[in-house]
Amino acid sequence: MDAIGGKGLVGCVGEILGFQAQAHEALDGPVIGIAEAVARDALKRDRSSAIVLGCTGMAPLCRTRSQGLGVAVIDRVAVAVKWGEALANLGLRTNKAGGYAQPLPKTYTGWAQPFGW
Repeated sequence: MDAIGGKGLVGCVGEILGFQAQAHEALDGPVIGIAEAVARDALKRDRSSAIVLGCTGMAPLCRTRSQGLGVAVIDRVAVAVKWGEALANLGLRTNKAGGYAQPLPKTYTGWAQPFGW
């Protein structure tokens, strides 16, 4: 937990066993191999039961990596979309209690002018 400070993930801190960053510029064979090695290390070290990908570029690999690693490999964007769909299906809408300030007036020009106030 020291890698993320243990403070910024409200509601999640007690559930996260580890955090591992991996920088890459292209999704190619070596990057995939490195990502799998990092995931295997995390599973062994932290005894995790799932891997959450931080890069949407790796989303197509979730199913094959899940099979190869033996744990769920989760695409965080897909989770967010499904979460939003679930909230909409429950009929939940934006909060109208007034907890957020109204946006400041802004001058719109060109094609966006009809959207201004």
